[in-house]
Amino acid sequence: MTTFFSLCKCSQKLSTNFCRSIRQFASFHLPYRNNTVTSQQQSSFHLISTSNRISFHNYNYNLKRKMSKKQQTPTDDELRKRLTEEQYYVTQCKGTEQPFTGAFVDHHEHGVYKCVCCGVQLFSSEAKFDSGCGWPAFSAPLSTDEKDSTNITENEDRSHGMVRTEVVCSQCQAHLGHVFDDGPTPTHLRYCINSASLDFEKKNK
Repeated sequence: MTTFFSLCKCSQKLSTNFCRSIRQFASFHLPYRNNTVTSQQQSSFHLISTSNRISFHNYNYNLKRKMSKKQQTPTDDELRKRLTEEQYYVTQCKGTEQPFTGAFVDHHEHGVYKCVCCGVQLFSSEAKFDSGCGWPAFSAPLSTDEKDSTNITENEDRSHGMVRTEVVCSQCQAHLGHVFDDGPTPTHLRYCINSASLDFEKKNK
């Protein structure tokens, strides 16, 4: 019985302290009836409001960063509206266009090949070569910085009873094609890419 009363008193004390804290917090934020504010209240209100502003600013900044990054990747509805039927099939359903039918198979302008879905740069025209395979071929992806990182991600592909290396856009995961080790020197790689996965930005030499 003594323990029970002790717990009740402890609970009552905690409840009282909690209510007092709530009243103090409210007194700093709610309008004052007499329009008078003590120096202690002013100081406390300044600390609380400043802390809240910093907290909210940081939260808002981080939220905007997440949203901006997310907005760079188009939604499925946006892609269905913007892409052709073949472009959507190739990039979103891991399809393959018919050989020698793509717009960039016999394409020799100087510039940069970009992802048709999100627009990030993938390949330079300087790395393009005629492989005779029926699809645009590149010896290497375009480096995005001094660390030789690229916008290409490689995945193992075991479809159709074969083991191949699929390449997708690192930004939006759009299917691009496959990479093989029968390319020219110095990389000895052949990035066999669907024209339907690409867009082209012409640049002056």
